Amino acid sequence: MKNPKDPKVAWKIGMYYYANRDWPRAEYWFRYALDLFPDLEKNPFSVRYYYLLANACFSQGKLREAMKFFQKVLSIKQPIKPLEVEFPEYKMSHFYLGLAYFYLGDQAKSDFHFRRYVELGGSPDRIEPAKEAMRISRRIYSTE
Repeated sequence: MKNPKDPKVAWKIGMYYYANRDWPRAEYWFRYALDLFPDLEKNPFSVRYYYLLANACFSQGKLREAMKFFQKVLSIKQPIKPLEVEFPEYKMSHFYLGLAYFYLGDQAKSDFHFRRYVELGGSPDRIEPAKEAMRISRRIYSTE
């Protein structure tokens, strides 16, 4: 199969793999689509694209790579005026960055991101179970 030149088609292929939890293929197609989108950096809705790519990386245990894309989500300004759109991806990016820093042993950054997650409406009840899951699965995450 030839790679489509339309970024929306490539993104839909990535979404198919994402929905089926085929993280490596989802990551491939998301990256491919992101390279094709014109002026993506100027589009505030791109937070969703970067968030899903970050999630695909995180789900494969590619911690540093995921962190890079979660930070990218946070670097895109919100809310978008005049629309006043609030993206849940901001809140969840803080959650996953909190987990990543927790895994890496940086308590101050972990606490900062978990605090921001809660301030943005996240459930504090989700944090401790997620940390415990990270402790248990410590062996599967790559920090390179």
